[in-house]
Amino acid sequence: MSEITNRFVLSLFIGVLCMFNSFAQNKSSTTHLQSSSEYFEIPKEYINKPLLLINRITGYPNKLFYYGSSGMDVDYSVILKFEIDNNQLKVTQQQYQNNVGKDDIIKTSVRKNHFNPTICYIPIISVSEKNIKINTDVFKNDVKVFSPIDTETIDKYGLKPTSDDSIVINDIQLSQNSMLVSRTLNFTSQKSPEKHYSPNISVEQLLAFKILPETPMVRRKWDPRVGNFYLSTTKYDSEDVFIKEESFIERWRLEPENIAAYFNGILTKPKQPIVFYFDENVPQKWKKYMKQGILDWLPVFEKIGFKDAIEVHDKPKNVHWDDNDPNYNMIRWVSSEIQDAQGNYISDPRTGEILNGTLMWYQNYFSAVNDDYFVSAAAVDPSARKPVLPDSVFGQIMRRTMTHEMGHALNLGHNMIASSSYPTDSLRSGNFLQNYTLTSSIMDYAKYNYVAQPEDMPLPLLCVIAPYDYWAIEYAYKYVHPTGDNYQMEVPFTKEVIEEKLQDTHLEYMEQEYGKAMDPTNNTGDLGDNPILSGEYGLKNLQRIMPHIVEWSLPEDGDPAVVFSRYNQLVKQTDIIFRIVIKLIGGKKNRLAANMEYISESTDSQVVSAAMNFITDNVFNKMEWLYNHDLEKLSNENLYLKSVEKLQTNAIKRILNKDRLLRLIDSDNENNTTNATKVLRKCSDVILTQSTVEQIPLTVQKIYISTLKKRIEETSDDLILTYLLKNELDYIKKVVTSKIQNESNPLIKGFYAQLIK
Repeated sequence: MSEITNRFVLSLFIGVLCMFNSFAQNKSSTTHLQSSSEYFEIPKEYINKPLLLINRITGYPNKLFYYGSSGMDVDYSVILKFEIDNNQLKVTQQQYQNNVGKDDIIKTSVRKNHFNPTICYIPIISVSEKNIKINTDVFKNDVKVFSPIDTETIDKYGLKPTSDDSIVINDIQLSQNSMLVSRTLNFTSQKSPEKHYSPNISVEQLLAFKILPETPMVRRKWDPRVGNFYLSTTKYDSEDVFIKEESFIERWRLEPENIAAYFNGILTKPKQPIVFYFDENVPQKWKKYMKQGILDWLPVFEKIGFKDAIEVHDKPKNVHWDDNDPNYNMIRWVSSEIQDAQGNYISDPRTGEILNGTLMWYQNYFSAVNDDYFVSAAAVDPSARKPVLPDSVFGQIMRRTMTHEMGHALNLGHNMIASSSYPTDSLRSGNFLQNYTLTSSIMDYAKYNYVAQPEDMPLPLLCVIAPYDYWAIEYAYKYVHPTGDNYQMEVPFTKEVIEEKLQDTHLEYMEQEYGKAMDPTNNTGDLGDNPILSGEYGLKNLQRIMPHIVEWSLPEDGDPAVVFSRYNQLVKQTDIIFRIVIKLIGGKKNRLAANMEYISESTDSQVVSAAMNFITDNVFNKMEWLYNHDLEKLSNENLYLKSVEKLQTNAIKRILNKDRLLRLIDSDNENNTTNATKVLRKCSDVILTQSTVEQIPLTVQKIYISTLKKRIEETSDDLILTYLLKNELDYIKKVVTSKIQNESNPLIKGFYAQLIK
C-alpha cells in the first residue's frame, strides 16, 4: 500500500467513564480522547514500557482471508516501545527473542547484535506533567507493522488505497493499561473476494497498545512429549560455549489465593480466574450449551488444586467497554459461511502468559454438524434421522465442540494419536465405555463413535475430556513453588516423574502430521486401534444409511439441498475411511519415548497385505451400495458414477504417492520383503486385469496409467523406484494387449489401444 499523507481532523473531548466488572470483580475505566485538533495525549506511563501490539480486525469484508471474522487477530507478536527522542516520540520494535542474564558481561553485545529497528517517529506537540500530546498522523499513514492485511492478500486482490485520506481514525481510548486506536482502511480492488459485491473493500481495525505485566510471569519449560502450545527464544550465556534454543509453554497465569492451603491439598481459588463473556450476538438458547462445554474443564483444574478456575458470564448490563477490547475474553457468534468453531488467544511473547482469549462459533457450522452427525450416527441414533437435527442434539454437539475449542484457548494443541488409544471392539462395549472414553483426548478430531453398531446401543456417541487432557493441563498449570529467578525456566515435574507418567500409553502425544503424513495412528477422523476393523464397522453403518438417505433427509417442502449435502458428506466419510486404511501401506508409527528416544516402526507385511485387500474389496469392488434410485431421480447428474470415480481416483493417487512408495522400498530393503512390488501388482490386477467397465470406469483406468507415468517422470533420480514402476508399466501393456484381443466393443478397443501408446 502507498503512504497516506493527507491529515484527517480528529475531533475530541476527554471524559472518563468508570466501568465495573461485577463478575470478575475487576474495575476498569475507559477514557475516550477527542479534541478539535490533530492530536491525542498519551499518559507518561506508556513511555519506556514494553507494549504488546494487538492487531485486531473488527469490521471484516466477507472471505478476505480463508478464515476470517470480526474479532480475528492478525497472527504475529510485536513488542513496541515509545521513547522520547528530542521533540519526537520514537517507536521501536523490541527484539525480545533473545535472552541474556541481566548481569551477564555479554548483555551489551546481545543488545547491539540484535538491534531494535525504528518503526516510526511521531511529532510531539507538548509535554505536561502527566501526558505527552502527539500528532495523530501516524495512524493515518501506512505503517507496515500496523497494517491488518498482509502483502499476499494485497497482491491477490490488487488492493490500493481509495485516496490519500483513505485511512480514517474512528476513536481512541485508554482502557486498563491499553491504548486502543480504532481506524478504517478503505481500498479499491482489482478483484473482489467471493460474495463481496463491490469493487471497494473497507477493513475496520483495532490497534491495541497494551502495557505488558511489570512482573513477567516465570516461563515454564516446554516438553515435546506434551502437546502444550509453546514459544521459543535464544539464550545467550557467557559461561556456555553454545547458544541454546529455549522453548516455553503458553498458559494463563493461575496462582492460588492461599498458597499454603494449596500445598496442603485444599482446593483453592486462583487470584485471577479465567473469565469469559458472551458477546451480545450469541442467541440465548445456545448459551447454556456453550457455557457447559467451557466449564467442563473445571474438574480438570480441581484435580490439580484450583477451585472455580474458569467463569462464564453474560456481559454486564450498562457497561460501555467494547467487545473487541483485549482486556476482556469474549465468546463470539460469527454470522459467516465458514463452517467451524475456534479457540484462540494472545500471549506475552516474552513469557508465554496468555493475556486474552477468544472463542468463536461460526453460525454456518450448524450445517456441517447437521450433515456430519447424520452420516456418523443415523445408523444407530434415531434422533439423527431428520432433515434438521433437534436442538437438543445440536446443543450437545455444540457443548463438546466448545470443550475442544476451550482446550485450545487454554494452550492445548491437537493430539491426533489419541483416537487410536483404545481397542476398536472395546468402543462397542457399554462396560468399557462406562470406565473409559472414546479417545484418550478431546483434542483429537474423532467427533463421534462411528464404529458403534445398532445392536450395541445405547452407547456414548460423543467425545469427552479424557486422561491425556488431565495430564496436559497438569503439566501446564500445576502450581509450583516460585524459583525467585525469572531468568530460569520453571520445570513442573522431574525427569523421573514424567517418564513414569508416560509409561501410560493413554498419556502419549505426538505433534499433528501435515504434508508428508506417514503415521497410520496420527489421523484426523479415525477411531480405534485397528483402522481396518474400524473401517469395516464404519462402512456397515454407511451402508445402513444409504437406502434411507432421501427418506431421512428430504424436508416437507421437497427441497433436496440437505439430501445432496448429506450425500456429499457420506461420500467424504467413505473417502476418510479409505484414506486411513491406505496410511497403513508404507506407514511408519512414530513415537517420542519417555527417555526422549525417537522410535519409528514400519507397518509389517501382514498389515500391508490386509490393508490392500480391504482397499481392493471396498474401493475397486462392491461399490453398488452407493447407488440410490430415489437420490438419482432428484439429481440432474449421475451421482453414483461421479462418486465412484472420485473415491477410486483418490485411492490411486494415495497408493501411488511417491513418498509412500519410497517408504515401502526402504522397508523391503530393511526386512527383505517385496511389499512395494506386491502393492503395485495388486493395483494393476484389480484396476485393469480383473476389472470390468462397470467396476472400474475407463476414466479411472486412464488415471491409474497416467499416474504411474507421472511417477516415473518424478522419480528418475531413484533407480529402484523407477525400475519398479517401469516394470509394472511393461506388465500393464501386456495385460491391456490381451484385453484388446478379447474385447468385442470397438470403442473400448480403441480406448485401450490409445491407453498403452
